[in-house]
Amino acid sequence: MAEVVRLGILEPGGDGRFDLSDAHLVRLMAAFAESGISLEDVAAGFASGDLTYSGMGAYFAEPAPVVGTYAEVAERIGRPFQLVARLVAAFGLPPPHPEDRVRADEAGMVERFLSAWELAEDEELLQFARVRGDAMRRLAESGIAFYDTVVNRRLLERDEPRPEAAARARAIGERAAKLARELVMWLYDRHFERELVRFSTDSTEDYLDRLGIAPARERTPPAIAFLDLTGYTALTEERGDEAAAALAGSLATVVHETALAHGGEAVKWLGDGVMFHFPRPAEAVVAALELVDRASAAVGVPARVGLNAGPVVFQDGDYFGRTVNVAARIADYARPGEVLVSEDAARAAELDGVDFRPIGPVALRGLRDSVGLATAVRSETA
Repeated sequence: MAEVVRLGILEPGGDGRFDLSDAHLVRLMAAFAESGISLEDVAAGFASGDLTYSGMGAYFAEPAPVVGTYAEVAERIGRPFQLVARLVAAFGLPPPHPEDRVRADEAGMVERFLSAWELAEDEELLQFARVRGDAMRRLAESGIAFYDTVVNRRLLERDEPRPEAAARARAIGERAAKLARELVMWLYDRHFERELVRFSTDSTEDYLDRLGIAPARERTPPAIAFLDLTGYTALTEERGDEAAAALAGSLATVVHETALAHGGEAVKWLGDGVMFHFPRPAEAVVAALELVDRASAAVGVPARVGLNAGPVVFQDGDYFGRTVNVAARIADYARPGEVLVSEDAARAAELDGVDFRPIGPVALRGLRDSVGLATAVRSETA
């Protein structure tokens, strides 16, 4: 801190004291120095007015006091230090050493997390924490990247006077940072509400069945679909980075809108394709037919979909099991422009406006038994 003050990067207030938020600027300068950026050069930028990091407090949470070491926290809550260190790392934060000082907010969150999930095994806890840490990291990365693209770069392209551009960028950034925190909580609450209603509906029906009050209804199995865009990666390589990014954005819009419109979700991206989950096979088939048309038009390469229905195992935002494996193999076998479904999915769909044209049992790569397949097409009278 003394070096930052000496260089004039940080100055005390009129009373000779520093503001609590100045800790963020000191932290940023320490990161600059560690990465090899000369603080003398930074100071020169400050002196000329070309660099400014005022208002840093708007982007960071209020600095929390230090409340001891990680070893002391572990001892206080009665858990091994190794578990505490692994939990912090699972959240995506730097893994601590026993003697490292710990912030009050971090110590409190670790203690509350371990207390809230007291029935969970250690490995279950760590896996649960990793999913949440990774989700938050990706949210933060995408938010900063979006700010750089739509604010920083656009202001530079407009060649506005530097002081005015910097002030405008700072104002937008402060609003965006505040909105980001509120948006995360609002969206989480909305999604949590939906998932809680779904969980409560399913679990209550099962509970009534176990009590003998009312038999559970026979449920339609979920569906897994794989969209494959053979040649998509090669196409993006040919068009260059900016064109590839625009193409990826167009495809992401198609994937998200189509899945959501039919009650499904895009689970993950896989090279030249996407994996989807749908609660009901009928909606999965309709979405697959739409995806083949829209995705092909959006990226300029032919699309194909493989679809299967059956039980799946959900874990950490992903789906596993034989149903998933078979769906992936069906997608590999499908021809460009084709929606190919298993006989199980076709039977479960019970769909008007779509015809299923059987092609018989097929030996698919990596599977021991042949799988009955059918091509899904829109009915001519639909």
